[in-house]
Amino acid sequence: MRLLFLILFSFLGICSIDAQQPAHPDFNASIDYMQPMKYPSRNVTSDFYLNVKGDSADIYLPYIGEVQVTLFGNDGIHFKEPLKEVKTLRNKKDNATIMDFQLSHDIVDYRFSATIYDNSKFDLFMQPSNGQNCRYSGDWEEVAPTHSEVIPKAPDYKDDTMWYVSKNDTDGSGADVFYVVSTWEFDWTTADGQKCHYADVWNKKHRDHMAIEQKKVAEYMADGNNFYAPYYRHITLDTWATLNEDTIHRRANLSMGDVKKAFDYFIAHRDNSRPLVIAGFSQGGLAVVELLKHMSDETYKHLAAAYVLGYKVTVQDTTATKHIIAAKDSADVGVTICYNSVKDVKYIQPIISSSVMCINPVNWRTDATPATLKDTITVTMSPEHNVLVLKNYSASEYKPILGILNVGDIHSCEPWLYSDCLRKNIKLRVRKWKIEH
Repeated sequence: MRLLFLILFSFLGICSIDAQQPAHPDFNASIDYMQPMKYPSRNVTSDFYLNVKGDSADIYLPYIGEVQVTLFGNDGIHFKEPLKEVKTLRNKKDNATIMDFQLSHDIVDYRFSATIYDNSKFDLFMQPSNGQNCRYSGDWEEVAPTHSEVIPKAPDYKDDTMWYVSKNDTDGSGADVFYVVSTWEFDWTTADGQKCHYADVWNKKHRDHMAIEQKKVAEYMADGNNFYAPYYRHITLDTWATLNEDTIHRRANLSMGDVKKAFDYFIAHRDNSRPLVIAGFSQGGLAVVELLKHMSDETYKHLAAAYVLGYKVTVQDTTATKHIIAAKDSADVGVTICYNSVKDVKYIQPIISSSVMCINPVNWRTDATPATLKDTITVTMSPEHNVLVLKNYSASEYKPILGILNVGDIHSCEPWLYSDCLRKNIKLRVRKWKIEH
């Protein structure tokens, strides 16, 4: 094997993030230290970096190591290739996001693992198939979006305007319900003619749209409870219609950031001795999954239940946090209730409803025992597909949305069709939490 000193390593690639993995932030990382596998560690100049912006990454790294096959000469390696096998994981213990990816060029595969710490520190591991591993470290900073993607002004959750609130716990017997609304806006054009892929929480029209759902859900979730629902910059229906999971979750990273900030503010200002319920529909269901990963163990102790309505929970979600535990019956606490409704399993929409858990909200069974709803509708959970299959229900009141929703699936029904069941179940789980605590 020959010793090769590679000075430059750079590429531009396209990421493909699994639907339920946390999207990576846009960032610039400066590399100031390297640890070759068999050679002394050393400080390096500030010229080296890894920059990630949207769907691309630009890397410039030093390399010292032994290689089996030399393809590019002693002057370094220069190429541009798409990223493959991108995976992201939130490490709550270390307060960091881990981003793994692969790059292939000619006959060499390069595997990377980037650790992006919340305190602005940064570590990178590189494993080339034709040479020795190398580690790098430095600092990173988040990059603001460019003018090419219009981002509305961020919400200020100290401002009451950013909340829909309904307080109905008059005797202290209820819970605090934190609800995250679904998707209401289509792509829209700003005054200067730019397209925007997010709701604008400072636009009263957009808030009024979200309030339609918040008010209707509060009719049953706020029954005897205190109900809090933040307005947030949710991604648009047109974004979901791309069916491109990278695009959806890259944009939703901003939306989920809003929800987490709202939740942190809510937790900091509520009576933390009270039971907690979190719930959300569709994009709001995604937010509930992310909040379960985000919340502290202390907050989780107060969780009576989490309701993921019309969205999925994946294996990656369940391995990312110990806070996601599938509900097994009507009265277990600290659990996640998840379901999606279809007329037939052939209508499962993977981007929304390919879940590893499901429970029937009518009979609270996790097997195929059918239940009757509203005298005529048969609701049966498919243990094989983890969805609810509905018979004798036309769902004609829910019109198709951009050709991807309400087209055999019955996505729009989730918070409404089972509202009486959910009302009773929230009360039951809250009572059970109080008994156990």
